[in-house]
Amino acid sequence: MGKIWYGDVNNIDDYGRAIDNVFIDGRTKHGPWAIMNPTSFEMYGVGLGLGKGQKYQRSGVGVDGKVTWSKVAG
Repeated sequence: MGKIWYGDVNNIDDYGRAIDNVFIDGRTKHGPWAIMNPTSFEMYGVGLGLGKGQKYQRSGVGVDGKVTWSKVAG
């Protein structure tokens, strides 16, 4: 089993764009980290990998009713 995101993820990213099935937890060109959808990541992200960012994909719904997210890159 791969890495799982255990935190909550809002329906919008830190730039106000919708998060559907994929989000990136990554460092931005401005320095701080952000939760970004793919469009925001293209505009503000610095890449994937150690110290840069991780990409997560919706993987289901847990027993508690929360959406689960699996790491797919980074």
